[in-house]
Amino acid sequence: MCTYKRQDNVPGTSTCKGYNPPQQLFIEVLKATPLPMLYEWAQAIGSETLKKVKSILGGTINIDKLRRAVKLLSLPHEIPEDYPLFEKFLKEQPEYRGVSKLKELWRVYPDKSSSSRLDPVYRFNYLFEKVEAKLYGEDINLCWDKETKEDPHKNERGMVFLNYPKTNGASAEITSNCSDPTGSNCSDPSNTNDHDLVNPQEKEQ
Repeated sequence: MCTYKRQDNVPGTSTCKGYNPPQQLFIEVLKATPLPMLYEWAQAIGSETLKKVKSILGGTINIDKLRRAVKLLSLPHEIPEDYPLFEKFLKEQPEYRGVSKLKELWRVYPDKSSSSRLDPVYRFNYLFEKVEAKLYGEDINLCWDKETKEDPHKNERGMVFLNYPKTNGASAEITSNCSDPTGSNCSDPSNTNDHDLVNPQEKEQ
């Protein structure tokens, strides 16, 4: 047990390096991730992905919903060449289908690209590292920084979803109840493995 001066203004639990096991830190990172970052990531993949993410995150936010949203966004493995195919795949699926089943079906979906080029901006590891740094007390903006050769405007903040409520993180809306509201169409089995999301590229290999 230890105490230390809080160094950030993110609702939830701040931490010092070495004090939190990876499983707990994963949850804290999701809780501190601004919802506009998830919506913008979804929009970068396509309108069907955004629609599904908004459906998952509808109503009262809880950690299971955040986990499923990130799991869905990680399914195309951050390969832009597969985004159109993933959009087509989602459009073919019924609304009620959960993310675990979508993952199973997408794994065997044909005609995926053989490209290994990763999205230069919207990547889970980048999101995790940036929010983690914020929790460790670094003074940074939680947004997607488009700092790539393809984008001449370095450190350009994503502007697409600034009409959504602004919070320092999603945790202000998190409830301790991790069950979905009655009638939710996006429920998944309770055995979802958080570790699947930490290194989505390695998991698929």
